Amino acid sequence: WDATELWSGSYSLRATAVDVAGNLGEAEISVKVLGECDENGDCPPTVGFDAPAAGAYVRGPVDIKANARDDDAVVMVRFLVDGGLLAEDAAVPYKQAWETSEFDDGPHGLSVIAHDTTDKTASAQLEVIVDNTPPEIAWLSPVEGVIQHDEILLSVEASDGLEMDRVEFSVDDGEPLAVSEAPWEAPFDGSELTAGVHVV
Repeated sequence: WDATELWSGSYSLRATAVDVAGNLGEAEISVKVLGECDENGDCPPTVGFDAPAAGAYVRGPVDIKANARDDDAVVMVRFLVDGGLLAEDAAVPYKQAWETSEFDDGPHGLSVIAHDTTDKTASAQLEVIVDNTPPEIAWLSPVEGVIQHDEILLSVEASDGLEMDRVEFSVDDGEPLAVSEAPWEAPFDGSELTAGVHVV
């Protein structure tokens, strides 16, 4: 029986025995779960993240959202980035905007700390990856200005300092063709295009 997620207080436990004839025997006891509460029954708060998710890639302004509760009241939630205080929030919903562009690309640690009326605390941590640098991309095929007929190979060279997700090709802002892994290329049927200049 895992009592770690229960609030402190009294609980009833019951055990039932059944014999082969279907007869029942029962025994019941009362127990008191103290958890991390002190001798006065004052318990620490609980706290966790609602957003962002652990391991998420983030960019630009991001809302850090926390959930916190206490057997009495939560008086404050502190938000930290890489151990440094970002902000404090004393009202539900516990939320703080984080401007990721002020931080280097790469992994960063987020922490939230909840304080209750007796100055007991609880904390939660997770790591996210900041990526505010766009990938580099250059056309390999077709060559700008070259006349193409029928099937055209759309091909680019693309790289990113952290991790690529996909490359999307489109012709004249039409439906994009998505490629999710290298080589970053896709065939395109140009036979239905009208003669003239087209943008890819």
